[in-house]
Amino acid sequence: SIDVREDPEVLCDIHSEKLKLFCCDDGQLACVVCRDSSKHQSHRFSPVDEAADELKDIIKRALKSMTKKVRNLQEARFNCYQKVDHIKQQAQYVRNRTEKEFDKLHQFLQKEHRAIVTKLKEEVQLKTQMLEKDIAIMNKEARSLSKTINEISKELECEDVKFIKVRFQASRCTQVEPDEVYGELIDITNYLGNLQFRVWKKMKKIIKYSDILLDWISCLSNFLSSTPVTLEPNTAHPLLTLSDDLTRVECISTAHHLPNNAERFEQGGKTHRNRETWSTRLCGGEHEACWSPSANIKLQLKDSLQMVRVQLDCGRGEEAFSDPLSDTHLFTFNYSLTEKLFPFLSM
Repeated sequence: SIDVREDPEVLCDIHSEKLKLFCCDDGQLACVVCRDSSKHQSHRFSPVDEAADELKDIIKRALKSMTKKVRNLQEARFNCYQKVDHIKQQAQYVRNRTEKEFDKLHQFLQKEHRAIVTKLKEEVQLKTQMLEKDIAIMNKEARSLSKTINEISKELECEDVKFIKVRFQASRCTQVEPDEVYGELIDITNYLGNLQFRVWKKMKKIIKYSDILLDWISCLSNFLSSTPVTLEPNTAHPLLTLSDDLTRVECISTAHHLPNNAERFEQGGKTHRNRETWSTRLCGGEHEACWSPSANIKLQLKDSLQMVRVQLDCGRGEEAFSDPLSDTHLFTFNYSLTEKLFPFLSM
C-alpha cells in the first residue's frame, strides 16, 4: 500500500490531527481535539477556509491602503521635485533682482551684495539638502512598500493554513503620512523686502552729507517714517502676481504653477493648516467684518468705503479697521495669537 503523509504544516503540533478550524478568540489554528480541550473552552471557531477568506479580505484592504500610500508618496515626491526646481528658480530670481538693485550703488553696496548672495547660497544649499533627504526617505519607503505589496500578493496564492500562519498580523500594520513642513521655500522677503530702504539705513552710518543732501535725507526720512509693507510671495495665491519690489499685487486670469507648500493661501484666505483670518469685505453691496472660520458681521455705513486703514497692535492683541477719509472706526478684532501674522489681500 502507498503511505500518504500529510504535510506537517497542516497538522496539529499537539494532537497530529489535521488543522481544520480557526479559533477566533486566540487567533490560532486548531484541530477538532483542540476544540474540545479545556484550553479552548467556550471559544468561537470557524472553518479554516472561511477564516482564510476573511483574512484575505483584510489583507486585500491593507494592500489597497498601501497602494494608495505609494501613490501619495509618489505625488509628494513629485511635489518635492517641484519645490527643488522652484527653489532654484527663486534663487536665480533673487540673484537677478539684487544685481539690478546693487548696480545703482557703489563699493559699499557691492559688499552688501556679496553678503546677501552668500547667505542665499547657504539657504539654497540647506533647504535643497533637506528636500533631497525627504525625497530619499520617500523613495526608500516607496520601494519598501512596493516590495511588501509584491510579497503579499504572492502569498495570497498560498495554501490557506500557510497563508494564515505567515500573514495573520499583516492586517494590523499602520501607515505614516508625510508631514507638512513650513519654511521649505526661500524666504524672498528676507532678501528683497524693502531692500533699498534697509541698505540705505546702513549707509547713513558711513556717508558724509552736504547741506543740500541733508535736506533731502530729512524729507526722505519723514516719507519713510511709517513701517514699510512687504508682500510674501510664498503665501500668495496662484492667481495673484507680485511686483518685483514685493509692494504691489495684481489679480491674473491664468494661475501660476507654484509648489504646494504649507504656507500658501488657498481660496477664501485659508492656508493648508486653516489659520485664522480677519478682514473687511464688500459682498452683495454690503460691507462686512469677517473672521475665520465663518463669522460675518454687517457694518452700518453711511457711505461706501473708498479706502481702509488697518492698525495692528500685537501687544494688546487687536486689529482695527477704519475709514481714513472720514476718520471713522469700522471694527476691531481681538485675538490671542503667538504665531507670525501675514497681510491677506483678496480681489
